[in-house]
Amino acid sequence: MGRIRSLLKRIIKPEPPPSRPRTPPVFVPDPAAEGLETRPEELLKRIAAGEAVVFVDVRAGNEREVFIPDSVHMRVGEVSSRYDELDETKTVIFYCASGGQSINGAEIMRERTGNMAATSILGGLPAWEDAGGAVARED
Repeated sequence: MGRIRSLLKRIIKPEPPPSRPRTPPVFVPDPAAEGLETRPEELLKRIAAGEAVVFVDVRAGNEREVFIPDSVHMRVGEVSSRYDELDETKTVIFYCASGGQSINGAEIMRERTGNMAATSILGGLPAWEDAGGAVARED
């Protein structure tokens, strides 16, 4: 009898338990990340209204054919060791080619200094230029 049961167990596989419907994960925004990216149009309005800012270009040196005038060049990997060179009384605006690296720069600045006004240009330098922001070109 025991042998028959073991044979039946191999032949007849038990049905898998019914699958539960998957619920999508709930997105809970990180309060510290609020304002981490800012639309270039919003930044232009704030600057026109007199807000003091400093721009930080976190791209590699060979990517700086086009840049925002008077911006500080500081690779994203250098932000954690050079953030004290930036004027924290101003809004620190990080930018790069697409916005990915500059978000990291803004996060590092916020973590190291508590300056929650540090932000990144949403869409990077191309979005800034498309919005009418000033750019300069290397000669």
